[in-house]
Amino acid sequence: MIENNFGFVRLAVASPSLILGQTKKNAQTILSLVREAESKKIATLVFPHLSLTGLSLGDLLFQDSLLDASREMLLWIAKETLGCPVLFSLGLPFFFENRFYSVQAWLHSGTILALIPSSADSHFFRSSNRLSPTKKVFLSEDHPAIPFSPDIIIQDSALPFFTLTSITADAIYAPFSPALLASKNGARIIAHHASDKSLVGKRTEKELFFKVLSKQGNFACLSAAAPPSESTSEFVYSAHNLILERGRLLRESFLEENKIISCEIDLDLLAREEARKKRLENSAFHFAEEGQDSYEIIRHPILKDVSIGILNRRIKKDVFIPELVDKKARYEALFQTQVLALVKRLQHISCNKMILGLSGGLDSCLAFIVAVKTCRYLGLDTKNILAISMPGFGTTSKTKTNAEKLAFAYGASFLEISIEKAVRQHFLDIGHDSTVENVVFENAQARERTQILMDLANKESALLLGTGNMSELALGWTTYNGDHMSMYALNSGIPKTLVKDLVQFEADEILKIAKTAEKEDDAEAKKYMERAQVLAAVLDTPISPELLSPVSGAIAQKTESLIGPYILHDFFMYYLLRFGFSPKKIFFLAEQAFIFQEKEALFSKKEILSWLRVFYNRFFSQQFKRSCAPDYVSIGSLAFSSSSWSMPSDAVADIWLAELEDLEKSFDKDLLK
Repeated sequence: MIENNFGFVRLAVASPSLILGQTKKNAQTILSLVREAESKKIATLVFPHLSLTGLSLGDLLFQDSLLDASREMLLWIAKETLGCPVLFSLGLPFFFENRFYSVQAWLHSGTILALIPSSADSHFFRSSNRLSPTKKVFLSEDHPAIPFSPDIIIQDSALPFFTLTSITADAIYAPFSPALLASKNGARIIAHHASDKSLVGKRTEKELFFKVLSKQGNFACLSAAAPPSESTSEFVYSAHNLILERGRLLRESFLEENKIISCEIDLDLLAREEARKKRLENSAFHFAEEGQDSYEIIRHPILKDVSIGILNRRIKKDVFIPELVDKKARYEALFQTQVLALVKRLQHISCNKMILGLSGGLDSCLAFIVAVKTCRYLGLDTKNILAISMPGFGTTSKTKTNAEKLAFAYGASFLEISIEKAVRQHFLDIGHDSTVENVVFENAQARERTQILMDLANKESALLLGTGNMSELALGWTTYNGDHMSMYALNSGIPKTLVKDLVQFEADEILKIAKTAEKEDDAEAKKYMERAQVLAAVLDTPISPELLSPVSGAIAQKTESLIGPYILHDFFMYYLLRFGFSPKKIFFLAEQAFIFQEKEALFSKKEILSWLRVFYNRFFSQQFKRSCAPDYVSIGSLAFSSSSWSMPSDAVADIWLAELEDLEKSFDKDLLK
């Protein structure tokens, strides 16, 4: 089960409706929600603060009758959930060693695993001292020696990544939140039992707080808030329930009672992120501050009977594309990063000219846009950009036209140099039959173009800009010492799917300017409209290196037909580089994203597996190209620069490919058709 779930666990929160003081009725409501959670294959269900009694009872919470009834219902629910695989919390008032506490009882399969008292409570209970020795509570012969402490972490005995602790009410908002202390001690799931009131602005404030906290602490957070059926003598309680993972809000509900919201949390991802953080920490500081001995770990077989199947959470397909709400700010910052990087390099070498090969495709278009923005930043004329079109045997009229129009639309210097004559002479010199369109035929063209660009750069005292992208580096889809080489590689930190979206963003922004200028200045509007049109033409051009002869005037060599769709390869690359996931897990995630989440599958299992195999083969075999790539600036957390990625050129992919072979053998052959 655990292996099939790949570290994903389905967690949930709910705000059960209640009748103040009616512990039996409230217990029945809670039990029905636990049963519902079981039917939905939920592993853990979190309830609010004092969910068994209600938290707005005031001094009635300290009455013996209510305390006794609460204990009785706790034992009753434990008995009724014998064999139930859901781990769930139950909030109740508790009298222990002559003190009153607000506690969270954690139950699983009829066993009361722990009683976790609040370390800070706003309802006049005794606050339990943190870091104090764990005590034992004896409730009945069926539940001997129940651990009692605010410093308890519940861990699954088979999946050590599953580590959970409780924090009640306002304690989590302390200047140094106990959630951070718990996460430093290994808790990857923080259950927050809230008593939030429905106040103006509170909802947004809470969301922001928990996004920041869960990101900082690298944990998943389940916040379950008291329901509106609490007393309204002073407030309405919000039932503002949240599920977050590392700063990302996955699920939310507000003012809804008896509604379970659930989502899968990737505990494997959280564990890997924690390991990554620890690699970056100073080890001396790390061990001095962590306090590993302060929490008691309670190990229990929680997940052995829970299998989740298809995920409910959405797995993002275009992993490098920001959400729409953030896109404009992020892309403007990205362009600014590229511009500043190029400015620094130009100033360092006392250069004010740039040269690049303009093919009419996406990559060179993006590099050209950055060069234009750099000229504006430095106050240079765009004539300082030398855009070179070098048609060869595979060049089509569409890309050739795109290149020329793009250069003229932005006022750059443009030069066309055909490479056919020089390459044919080269074929004669090395004895290659020019009718044989093999690797020699292709690479000779790429290297001839690079030679022209390098020599022109020397002649014009210009900086040669590389146009290849990060996805091409990952796959080695570049000619060694051909388009692979430049003086500064502008796009090497940008994946292909992002390249296209950036060009689309620029086209959209230019079109907005054109429509605004249309009302004021026809000449200005025409200039911007021409730019928008040529960018649209570039976006409409198939991805191709154009190194093979066209068929009936159309592009014959389409990259994604040869090496696979970039949306898949960028997906594979992201999870391999960012988290180090196994091929099986990456396939599982791709299956969720491209098959199960769609009304009509975008790819079949067979296609995903086939392209994943291509990805691993090429990723390992092409490292030698990444090992000697030109300088470039990283624009995200992933890159192949020497400071970001280390890998020998002679590493072999056998272990990874063997895992894919095992995966294929495990499939029902009919599913692969």
